[in-house]
Amino acid sequence: MGLVASLLFCCAIFTSSVDVLESSGLTINTLDPGSGFDSQTPQPGRVGSSLSPGYGAKAIARWTEFPFVTRSQDFYVTISAFHMTDIDRVEFILDGGDPLVTDTVQAHPETGYAEYIAKIDVSDLTIGRHEIRAIIYPNHGKPRVLQGVHDTSDIHMLNNGNQSFWFNYDPSPQKVRVGPNLQYTTIDDALAALGPDIVNGRIELKPGDYSWISNGHFDLNNTIHDRVLTICAAPGVSRDRITLRGHSTENVGSRHLSIHLKGLTILAEEIPSSANANGVILKGVGGNDNRLFLEDVFITSAEDPDGWASGTLPEVTKVLTNWTGGMWVKNIDFENFPGGISTVYLAKHTTFNRSSKDCWGQSPGAVIDCTIDKHDHYNANHSMHPDIIHFHVNGDFIENRIFADITATNDYAQIGHLEWASKLKNFAFVRWLIDARYSSQSLNFNPDFDHLVMVDCTFRSCSVDFMNYNKRVLLRNLHTYKYRGNDVSSTFHPSTTIIDNVHFTVEHAGSPSWATHGPVNWSAPSPPVGISSDGSGEFIPTFVLHPHQISNWELGNRVQGASSGQQDQDHFYYDPMDLDLSRSTNPDTRFNVADLNQDGMVGRIDLTILLQSMGSWQNDITGDGFVDGRDLAVLLASWG
Repeated sequence: MGLVASLLFCCAIFTSSVDVLESSGLTINTLDPGSGFDSQTPQPGRVGSSLSPGYGAKAIARWTEFPFVTRSQDFYVTISAFHMTDIDRVEFILDGGDPLVTDTVQAHPETGYAEYIAKIDVSDLTIGRHEIRAIIYPNHGKPRVLQGVHDTSDIHMLNNGNQSFWFNYDPSPQKVRVGPNLQYTTIDDALAALGPDIVNGRIELKPGDYSWISNGHFDLNNTIHDRVLTICAAPGVSRDRITLRGHSTENVGSRHLSIHLKGLTILAEEIPSSANANGVILKGVGGNDNRLFLEDVFITSAEDPDGWASGTLPEVTKVLTNWTGGMWVKNIDFENFPGGISTVYLAKHTTFNRSSKDCWGQSPGAVIDCTIDKHDHYNANHSMHPDIIHFHVNGDFIENRIFADITATNDYAQIGHLEWASKLKNFAFVRWLIDARYSSQSLNFNPDFDHLVMVDCTFRSCSVDFMNYNKRVLLRNLHTYKYRGNDVSSTFHPSTTIIDNVHFTVEHAGSPSWATHGPVNWSAPSPPVGISSDGSGEFIPTFVLHPHQISNWELGNRVQGASSGQQDQDHFYYDPMDLDLSRSTNPDTRFNVADLNQDGMVGRIDLTILLQSMGSWQNDITGDGFVDGRDLAVLLASWG
């Protein structure tokens, strides 16, 4: 089956459920618990038609809430799921009870973000640990079962995300207040005094400045029991009133504690080289498989206004050497800070405002709903090359990764780079909006892919580079600047690739015939880039009003004394609220498609090529699956 024939087949036989159904009017159903699982959930066989291009592809699906933390009130559990033939349904199972079947995504009542979702009513639960499993069925292909424990022997394998969702229920966890003028003024004081009574509970912080754990607390261990200590803002206290710092002289980190930080500000500041800091703010002890969770946290730098450019500030943490049980982050805002965190299991609802290093590096499991503005390493005080997603890990076992709803404005960094592994399986890139209008960037796919889903992605002035051989691929509603990669015949397996509405602004050597090419009329073009450092270059008059404002990190990109070795360069930023990547294409773009030998003109050679391929799908100009008289009419109309 040819590539276009694959498209026609799928349009005919599967019903799409990929649309985000903001089904706020639908009730989110509640999971009924059972008495516990007594065996493994069997792996279902393939479903759908064996003729489908996606019949050999496995569903891509991951939990997107925090596991293990103690729950005291009703909550929601969510799954993000994709497949090249779309998802048919998701089945949730709590403690071996009856499956709850959902076939549409629904908006989360608290965030509005739409995923497959189920409600957990804690009044039906016993105190202790509980397990949720899920089975995700595609329209055609292999279902995925999420079940089992979190095996921490290899964090990259752990980050494949195939485990059950585990959580603890306790209606009245132990709580203690910590803060100025209270019995306990530091986190360490409370841990030392209360010991095992608090490690599964909550330390609630009053407004004030706090330091990260400096005592190993060797006798305290909640990780071994899959428990988590929550350190959070006291009720009614906003996160801007609580500041957490790394130690200036010592930064030990607890030996056996898994920790959940919630509702506070992390302030990065220079740590003396003599300190036992490991170059991080939140130090843990990696060999003990502890876990770290960050929720509703603001991360910034004491180096105002140029913390974004620093090459010497400590990282938030290093998962590989500090938290080998995994790291989860949600509702995190980075501002005026160099970069993000590498090797996270999950990053959800995150923002970056002014940064110069990788946002998510090494081997991220899932990055969902991430907004980046002014990701720009020019003039920074380091020479690191930044990516939004930098994926570099060895091994052919890496699979089941999701990168969805990622938006970047004023972007001067590379979009992404995936390397080292020879093959990656079951990856989804969904709903990306990237505006690198004045800096042509790329998303580089170096390994082979077995099951790649790219849906609803717009990359302005960016290219997606397909460097090796890919099979079981869906490219739907994809716009990039130009096609960069190997010859199409050696890049995409024809009978397992589905193409649906792919457009390249520039027709490049080797551009595939199944895509359209040509100029794009953007609804809201980016403003002109500034050129000279004295402000005489063009910029947005209503945004940068005076030349001296280019030194403001909110508005421009100029650092005094930058040591990166690059020539100072001003970048004038636009308001990210003005981003609008809706577009229309030039009506004459089909003339480029009719130029079958890509010699810059439509003529007799193209006619010969077309006649030779009559009756097949090759050189199908109209995209109807055949080369016939309609293609001939298009070619003749564009001749000359």
